[in-house]
Amino acid sequence: MTHDAKLVQKIFFEAMDMPLADRGAFLQKACGDDRDLRTRVEALLKRLDGAGDFLAKPFVERDVANDTPSSFERGSSAETVVNAGDDLADSLLGSTWGGDADESKDVAKLPQLPGYEIIREIARGGMGIVYQAMQIKAQRVVAVKMVL
Repeated sequence: MTHDAKLVQKIFFEAMDMPLADRGAFLQKACGDDRDLRTRVEALLKRLDGAGDFLAKPFVERDVANDTPSSFERGSSAETVVNAGDDLADSLLGSTWGGDADESKDVAKLPQLPGYEIIREIARGGMGIVYQAMQIKAQRVVAVKMVL
């Protein structure tokens, strides 16, 4: 049986903020005897619970009062920030994201782009090349795609 995505989403959103102890009774009432619907909602809730709180704190903090970078950003070189980003990506995505896939690329062959310091090639495909770069003015790590 195919369910309307909006119904699955509605039940999921209602259940996601509930304590774990209350979810079972809520899902029984909301899904009734529809096992497929309940399975889909439970799968979403399981993914949510497995995500942890990695988004609870920003990766790079800002001094909100002055709208300036925090001491981590101000005092860090591009390499330090990139390494911290790589460590975060590795911890969240494991080795699947290919963080070290193109480490052997010659830095001299990297393109020049005004306002950015191109750090390394991340990926290459039929439509373009994606580079990891430091946006100089904002002092943040970004991905830049150059269309071929």
